Amino acid sequence: MPRVCTICPHEKRKEIEKAAAEGVPYRRIASNYGAGEKSIERHCKNCVAAAIEIVREKREITLATSLIEQLSSLAQTTQDILEESRAHSAAALEAIGQADSPLLAKALIETSLQNRDLALKAIARREKQVEITAKLTGEMQEPRKNEQDLEALKRSAIEEYQQLLNDGLSPEKAQELMRECSPTLAQYVN
Repeated sequence: MPRVCTICPHEKRKEIEKAAAEGVPYRRIASNYGAGEKSIERHCKNCVAAAIEIVREKREITLATSLIEQLSSLAQTTQDILEESRAHSAAALEAIGQADSPLLAKALIETSLQNRDLALKAIARREKQVEITAKLTGEMQEPRKNEQDLEALKRSAIEEYQQLLNDGLSPEKAQELMRECSPTLAQYVN
């Protein structure tokens, strides 16, 4: 004769099931509600397994959605920093052309380079965020070996490197910044 479930008629059944669905250890549930640990385990396995699984899946979906929303917010902040850095760089370059003294021009160049460094770091951060989001949403596949994708990546790296040189960085400093801020692109710059 099968064993009769002692949790089904329990006065705190709903609370016990909720705690089990939330992943609270059976031992703690048993202690909190004055029930046997094995009784709770059997109840969850035999009486409400499907319902508990549905609740757990919903919780996982909610957590994933929350993570994606957080990443989205972080991505927007990163994008704002990148745009602000670009605006400051443009303003600094304009001011350099109007500078009255070499010291002022040098200070403006340093500020421009710092803004450029910040922008590169924001780009690198944004790349990582896109990758994480792709992994979370299941959109990320194995790295593509497609020749066109590789060529586009190489062109992007060369353009970024050329822009750093145009901004007045030495080739060594430009390569260092590329390696630090965008290792993916840096590998395509000699």
